[in-house]
Amino acid sequence: MSQNGRPGLQVNGTANPTDGERGGPAGLGSAQRFWRYWTSRTAGSLAASVTSVSLSLLAVVQLQADASLVGVVAAAQDAAWLLLSLPIGAVLHRLPLRALQIAVDLARGGIVLALVAAAVGGVLGLPQLLLSAALLGVAAVIFDLANQSYLPRIVPAEELQRRNSTISATDAVTTMGGGGLAGFLAQAVGAAGALVVSAVGSVVSALAMRSLPTRRLQGTAAGAEAAPREPMLAAIATGWRYVMGHQVLRPATLSVTVLNFLCGAQLTLFPLFLVRELSLPVGWVGLLLASDGVGSLIGAVLATRVAARWGTARACVIAPCVVVVGAAVIPLGAAHGAAIGAACFLAGNVLFAGGVVIISIVTRTYRMRTTPEELLPRVISTVRFVSWGGIPIGSLLAGVAASAWGTTTALWACAAIALGGPALLLAARSFRVRELA
Repeated sequence: MSQNGRPGLQVNGTANPTDGERGGPAGLGSAQRFWRYWTSRTAGSLAASVTSVSLSLLAVVQLQADASLVGVVAAAQDAAWLLLSLPIGAVLHRLPLRALQIAVDLARGGIVLALVAAAVGGVLGLPQLLLSAALLGVAAVIFDLANQSYLPRIVPAEELQRRNSTISATDAVTTMGGGGLAGFLAQAVGAAGALVVSAVGSVVSALAMRSLPTRRLQGTAAGAEAAPREPMLAAIATGWRYVMGHQVLRPATLSVTVLNFLCGAQLTLFPLFLVRELSLPVGWVGLLLASDGVGSLIGAVLATRVAARWGTARACVIAPCVVVVGAAVIPLGAAHGAAIGAACFLAGNVLFAGGVVIISIVTRTYRMRTTPEELLPRVISTVRFVSWGGIPIGSLLAGVAASAWGTTTALWACAAIALGGPALLLAARSFRVRELA
């Protein structure tokens, strides 16, 4: 499908601010629109990162929860991606995306402030914490799907690659900094105090989003008769068929699923490897684990250059090859002492994360450019459902493999499995050319 195949995208990239919502200014330039969007996304991402860590700290410090309960709190935030991403994606195209994101931001702020009030009042219990974590997880799914679907409405197609690189670079920084900020705030003002800062971030995100324009699909006037609505299951099936029948999206999704499987495996294996195999102090473990943020930042900076130099299709193949190299370097120094082992881990983790981010940016940009606008939320939710489903499976199987073979051998198995990433792409003719069609 050509890049002009998505209905409603004007040639000059300007947005029509009349889609039945009020409050968005018309006449903003492309750069102004993006940076307001970026401000909203960054504030919301940082708030979500602080919230995630603060919820665990609340469970540990205020509720005296054990490790298993802390894991349940974390899982409650992630469960919505597996349970609700497909149905939410199926109905999202019917809703005003800008207004929806504002509402979700304000709802997140309200949920967080309710937790603060309960914690300060000494009445916070595990049921409220779990319910809040689950609701925040649902909010994250809605916001993320709406946020990705909204970007192509306000940014010209030719700018999407560069803008997605900027977003990924920022996400890497907020991911690295959010946990540290939450820890600092929790120590200074308590976990409840850190949540106040998170609530402020959600409000800032909502205000920045409110300053953006809105628009309908081309040729649809405000107040016009709505198109017939598909039943929920039919809408989900439409998105699924589109992805799995697409000559680019299907192999790309399957390849990224392999990489996410490995990311899940690493969540289980890395702490065991660094502590038990390399005998590193806990402080060094934290620094080495944070190196994936450095790799993500490097990958985000290089993604546009790699795609311009070698082409988008070749960039998608090169990136998982870099992942294979990184996965193989990680356990390479295990038999040579802590210093060499740590150096190999650092280099491999940076390479691995950088490769993952490059293919993520290029394929995400392709989806935004080529998917019909009314299908985009369903396509994004299908890709997320399939690819992110590999994460918990990888975590589970990695634990089994480490118990049976040892952590280092399990990491070598991960390097072998990583070969599936580029192999799936090379098996598809759509990736044997320079540019994705």
